[in-house]
Amino acid sequence: MAKSAKLRIAIDAETRAFLRKFRNVKRMVSQTATVLAGTGIATAAAMVYATKKAAEYGDSIGKMARRTGLGVENLQQLKHAAELSGTDMEALEKGTRRLQKNIYDFGRGLSTSSDAFAALGISMGDINGLNTDEQLNLVMSALAGVSDTAKQAGIAQDLFGRSGTKLLPMLKGGKYELARMKQEAVDLGIVMSADAVQAAEDFQDSLLRLKSSFGAASRQFGAAAFRGGIDAMDNMRTAITGMIESGALDRIGVAAGNLAGTLSELAADPDNIEAMVQLLEGASVAMSGLAEGTAKTIRGLGWVGEKLYLINEQLGKLRLRESGEEQIQKGVIQAGGGDLELQAARSLKRRGIDIQRTDQGFWALLHDEMRRMRELQEARLPAAS
Repeated sequence: MAKSAKLRIAIDAETRAFLRKFRNVKRMVSQTATVLAGTGIATAAAMVYATKKAAEYGDSIGKMARRTGLGVENLQQLKHAAELSGTDMEALEKGTRRLQKNIYDFGRGLSTSSDAFAALGISMGDINGLNTDEQLNLVMSALAGVSDTAKQAGIAQDLFGRSGTKLLPMLKGGKYELARMKQEAVDLGIVMSADAVQAAEDFQDSLLRLKSSFGAASRQFGAAAFRGGIDAMDNMRTAITGMIESGALDRIGVAAGNLAGTLSELAADPDNIEAMVQLLEGASVAMSGLAEGTAKTIRGLGWVGEKLYLINEQLGKLRLRESGEEQIQKGVIQAGGGDLELQAARSLKRRGIDIQRTDQGFWALLHDEMRRMRELQEARLPAAS
């Protein structure tokens, strides 16, 4: 027996130790699953964020390329060089647009533009036939080769406007350094292809349309809610006005005052607590009945309003029919017709023919209708034996 007891104690101890280890393993598995789930959510969120930022970047590059006339790939290379040099893209965009205007003026022979290009050793023949990217690269390479900093700054302002001096840090290392920074953007994989930029623009445009659709839906919902809210408030106002005019609110106020006085008197005597509870229950029932009665009154008013609307609609239809009958009689009488003509005019009216006319065409139609009616009457008569 002693051995059996010891054996049970040993088994129980081993079992408890195993369960503790199992619970620890279970807790570790649960924690690992939680970490993995959180990692998955964080990864998905990061992917969504990265997609959003890439779409915004590509969309901005595409739209800036259209504003400046530069190619999307060259624009991204210049963006990288500008950022490395501490220059912002706004200066590059404004300077490029100003350069295009000066090239146009150069072609027209204006002196300011001609002097600036001549100082760089660029002729109109060098520019003709080049696209915007090639023109900008030609001017910036030539400007990078000007060693006199004052002269370089003056030419930059003449050709690029106020943004000219902001672009000079890009040219500090000369044209070869500018070319190196542009190539670095390609080597780092920073440059999105033209197809990728277009896809980003399409994505952003679709997102904008989706947001606009949601906005339109919310505005329509709001408009419907406004109408419903207005109707509800009008009904409440009507009900409250009715209660005021009927003196119901005054009676409620008097009752509430009496109730407060009664409750004060009851509360002064502890023996009246039970009676006070009964009074409160009775007041609750009364208020419930009042609320129910008010609701029924409002519903009744709505039913009456609906019936009045239907009656008014039927009266309107009746007025239209009477008006049509008056028009028929007026037209025939003015035309000098009698009862037979009036019957024929009514028949024309039922067939959708304008009977307001009194010209020869009207009388021809009227006589044809009278003849048709006589033939129908004769056809209905029994044949003479």
